[in-house]
Amino acid sequence: MKSLLKRIAEFALHDLGYLDYLVPVAGPTRQDIDKLFVEPQVADATGELFGSRQTIDKHMRLTILGPPGAGKTTLLKFYAVTLAQAFLKDTKFAPCPLFFRAPDVASLASGDTLVDRLGQIVCQRIGKDDQADQVRSLLRDNRFVIVIDGIDEVDSARRYHFVNELGSLGHAHPDLKVLASSRPSGLSSPIRGFVYFHLEPFDIGSIRALSRRLSAEQPEYADRFLQAIQSHLTLYALASNPLLLHLLWQVFRSRGMLPDNLTSLYADCTDFLLSTWERAKGVSRVSISLRAKQSALEQIGYELLIVRAQNSASRAEIRGMLGDFLEAHGERRDADEQFLDELLTTGILLEISPNQVCFIHLTFLEYYSARAVSSEPARVVGMVDRFDLHNVRSHGMRSPSRRRAYH
Repeated sequence: MKSLLKRIAEFALHDLGYLDYLVPVAGPTRQDIDKLFVEPQVADATGELFGSRQTIDKHMRLTILGPPGAGKTTLLKFYAVTLAQAFLKDTKFAPCPLFFRAPDVASLASGDTLVDRLGQIVCQRIGKDDQADQVRSLLRDNRFVIVIDGIDEVDSARRYHFVNELGSLGHAHPDLKVLASSRPSGLSSPIRGFVYFHLEPFDIGSIRALSRRLSAEQPEYADRFLQAIQSHLTLYALASNPLLLHLLWQVFRSRGMLPDNLTSLYADCTDFLLSTWERAKGVSRVSISLRAKQSALEQIGYELLIVRAQNSASRAEIRGMLGDFLEAHGERRDADEQFLDELLTTGILLEISPNQVCFIHLTFLEYYSARAVSSEPARVVGMVDRFDLHNVRSHGMRSPSRRRAYH
């Protein structure tokens, strides 16, 4: 049993001990998770703040909630890596981590129990299919800590059942520690026996810490990058999200500056989210081009902000917009659900409640609205007397030849 546990812990270190930070042109850059991790704070239902690692250590069954790019996966991976390291130093008493993506577990045959499916995945990973009984026995003996990432990524048809299974797992094995993560909108009902904490946006200290880690190979850039971030309120707001902070860094690293022409900045960030990140996540569900996806987002932005004067719409309404777009471009209209799920997974669109969808940030809504107007100038007529569309008009008027830059 000890050799089996050791092999599982070594697999966790090998599989989880790094982060793939993606560069739009160069591709994935693998970096040690210990060198990049910055501990975020979490808040309970009252708004009280706690250290995330302290909170995870304290609770037996815990769900970390946060929006796209907030660092949920990174936090869970880092916790699993620290457990694996501790286990390999003390195989007798320390628990061994098992990290799973929720969709991988939920997609297996529903006739098996959750413990059976977890054991099946573990055996496949380490190439020991003949040791499934031993893995299940270790699970029942609470030798593991179960870490399950991305409940919101489970198909909606299976998610309710999967959430119930997690609750039943904790009830049947009260001494088995289980840690999970989800976007808030991905949990329409609570997991029985779990407590919930929300990942907080990065404060200036965390922004500074991650910026210095990202720029470790180019330390002379760190101070300039931080000055650029703090010189513009919009940039600072974006930088409070770890994923967007990384995107800002990639733009700064490639150009040596961050333009005050935020239109160019959003273009780089959204191209990254729609192409490079989705390839890494393996989430491509609709076979249409990057430019077509951009056009679909332009249509949603225009419909929301210019036509309806609102920042969000119901899931059904967004699906309708995407269905119209797909049909107009010779694609199957009934792929609207898959298309929406892909846009939600990449993080550009955000499900703020079980039935309400918006862009990840208001400035991205304004950016895509401006792109829609620029592609059809006749649409400007409906904007003339709209004071609330000042930022949209500004996006359309900005030109690379007239921009300053934040160095």
